[in-house]
Amino acid sequence: MKTLILLLLSISPLLLLIPRSPPSQNKGFSLQAISADLPFNPAWEGRPMSSGEESEVAQALLQPYRHLGDGGQCFSFVSKDDRYVIKFIKQKAFDLPVWMDRFPLPFLIHWLCEKKKGKRAAKRDRTFQAFKLSFDLLPLETGLMYVHLNKTEHLQKTLSFEDAEGNTHRLALDAVAFIIQKKVDIASETIDRLMQKGDVENAKLAIDRILALNLRLHQKGFHNRDPNFRSNCGFLKDDAILIDVGRIAPGKHESLKAIRKFRDYLSAKHPELLDHFDQSVAKIANCK
Repeated sequence: MKTLILLLLSISPLLLLIPRSPPSQNKGFSLQAISADLPFNPAWEGRPMSSGEESEVAQALLQPYRHLGDGGQCFSFVSKDDRYVIKFIKQKAFDLPVWMDRFPLPFLIHWLCEKKKGKRAAKRDRTFQAFKLSFDLLPLETGLMYVHLNKTEHLQKTLSFEDAEGNTHRLALDAVAFIIQKKVDIASETIDRLMQKGDVENAKLAIDRILALNLRLHQKGFHNRDPNFRSNCGFLKDDAILIDVGRIAPGKHESLKAIRKFRDYLSAKHPELLDHFDQSVAKIANCK
């Protein structure tokens, strides 16, 4: 190991000779960022849909989309009627860093490349499995309408959408991985709005619905590895919905971190709701 470290240190000046890629004009969405040449994986196939589900998905894909936001795993776009969100998976997050392909002495880092390839492949599979499990088993809790994780030929659909810079793209959906989700109202924004109106009772109901969502996930044998309540939970009419489903995993892990973050938000923004929150958490603890 010492010899290897000395070798790497001795050639470190060569790293300066590695050609740099020109800076991207758009560091956000690009067609290259959501493209990947992957073999068909049956483990990523979602459950069969009902005729009603197929009809709603077809309706969702009849309209253009505009940029909604970028998360750690996906680029999100909202439909013209503001009812649906299509999320394209950031495939580049699973690729090796560019510098590894351009390292002047590749034999020295071959072992590192292979190790990283395995980790990135496992990360992709974990993410895709989370989408599939959410669609198959938690459609009501996640608002997921459709998952498309393998390349196909049956969709025969080209989607028009506008990115954050106002550029219009037309994309053949058979060729890329994406999911379709029902559009929801962000939970924290909903509670803020209710409290601004002085509607404390409905704000308390919103808290109860979010906590009930966490309880349902727990009872169904799942937990969410992303505890960020403020960006990861919303409301579809009267139902609390998990927005970021790429970190759903099997296992009844306690969601104490998520509850703490929820409480921290209330403590900072709406401390008058803390007593109700604590009482609701205590009730839920008795249900588990």
